[in-house]
Amino acid sequence: MTKTRKPPRQKLEPYKALIRERLETSPQLSAKRLFDEVKADGYDGSYSQLVAFVKTLRKSSMTSEQLERERVERAVALKVLATNTKHLGRLLIKQKADEARRKHIKQAD
Repeated sequence: MTKTRKPPRQKLEPYKALIRERLETSPQLSAKRLFDEVKADGYDGSYSQLVAFVKTLRKSSMTSEQLERERVERAVALKVLATNTKHLGRLLIKQKADEARRKHIKQAD
């Protein structure tokens, strides 16, 4: 007979109330810290399952203003990244052109 395994989220079930309570009293706690705490209490599930649960808790506790601010911050960060990537590309092209020009001058001498 094949032994069936519990889905990973069920392993977290007995610890969800503790995690909620800890985040209510100390919202700045990291998922790593919470993982260490529940692991010390006997949790043998994965870190990624705990992180997913913590993310859902944090998202659900955010106000619409906070969610909008987060969306805008992400959009700004992506814009900055795109701009910096574009500038980096231009710098690399200019550097290659300068190298080619120096090489050409050196060959002419």
